[in-house]
Amino acid sequence: MATSLIITYEQALYFRAIRGHLAGPGVAGDAAESALQIARTMVGVQSQQLGPSSYGVCIRARQRPTAAAIKSALMTSERKRVVRTWAQRETLHLLDPVDWPVVVAARAHWANAGRRNLPPTEADLASALAFVTTSERLVTRSDLTDELSDTFMATVRPHIEKNAKYLFKTPPTDAELDEAIRRFCAGRLLWQLCNLGLLSAADKIGREQAYAPRAQWFPDLAWPELDPDDANRQLIRRYLAVAAPATAQDISHFFNARMSHVKRWLGQLADELVAVECGAKKGLLALRADAELLQRAISADVDWPVRMLPMWDGMMMTHADKTWTLPDTSEHKLVWRRAAVVAPVVLVRGQIVATWRHKLKAKRVDVTLTKLKGWANAEAERGATLMAAVQAQADDLAAHLDLPEAAVK
Repeated sequence: MATSLIITYEQALYFRAIRGHLAGPGVAGDAAESALQIARTMVGVQSQQLGPSSYGVCIRARQRPTAAAIKSALMTSERKRVVRTWAQRETLHLLDPVDWPVVVAARAHWANAGRRNLPPTEADLASALAFVTTSERLVTRSDLTDELSDTFMATVRPHIEKNAKYLFKTPPTDAELDEAIRRFCAGRLLWQLCNLGLLSAADKIGREQAYAPRAQWFPDLAWPELDPDDANRQLIRRYLAVAAPATAQDISHFFNARMSHVKRWLGQLADELVAVECGAKKGLLALRADAELLQRAISADVDWPVRMLPMWDGMMMTHADKTWTLPDTSEHKLVWRRAAVVAPVVLVRGQIVATWRHKLKAKRVDVTLTKLKGWANAEAERGATLMAAVQAQADDLAAHLDLPEAAVK
């Protein structure tokens, strides 16, 4: 594949901002019309916690929906607009329902995770699905603890006993050990049924995550049988449409797919791809159809708004190479933290200049910034307008949370 496209770092970042609905008003492809469109564009919105993913939808949507409105769209049986289930990197995502069967098919070629050990039997899964489907309400893990086979629990018991010192502060009683086994088994059943596309996450009941059967919440959803290779090629096209230019390593990182598979899929897509040169970075690819937009000229005064992105925002997860958004590698651990935590960040012209955290008060949200090295350059270029832009973003966060004001420090 001959190199035929040469772009700058800023052109690459601006392309991602446009396609990721972060480039600002008036830019083609900027504001999305719905959470559904955002979930599809982003190849899923990462959603370990609903709050951050709701705000990630809000900042990309034309109407700036509140957290309550997004929760209603996701969690009530009357709406059923977006699916929340496990997708790439074994992580909960918000998906367009039509992408659900594609993700389920593609998973066959994604790398195994630790949670795939001790799988339930087909009989266990069938029994659990029957229970969930016939239940008169949404089902939680606690609801399934009395529906487990002795065989499955016996299989899991050695694992729980071996790891008891990590699971309990003091040596467990027999009753505590039995409860841990039951909750592990019930959780594994729900997780596997979600992976098969038979359940999706709904609202919480008390403090527990509840689940709904696809047959009840999405009765009219077509579910084609897809070849796993074809499903992955579909998803790679969609990934490149929002995250190009990218390498095979970036794609492997985003989907947690084996490099051998990724290289094979890219070979099959070769006629649709173009090689990209961007500074010193190597092995970059993009969709040939996006060449014109990638080469779009960007002046120094282009309207490119400052953005406050939430925890685990999709734009922070797209590339294995983090230097695109944070050139100083010594600061990476301040954003991509232990235990798979990705901090909320402030982006200026596509690069991270600060992290932030917030605290809710009775009538406002307090936002605290921690400036990184890039802040000084951004401040020199933008002056007082930089803090004004952050304040405007904090005001959007307050409105999203139905609070009247925000304070930034």
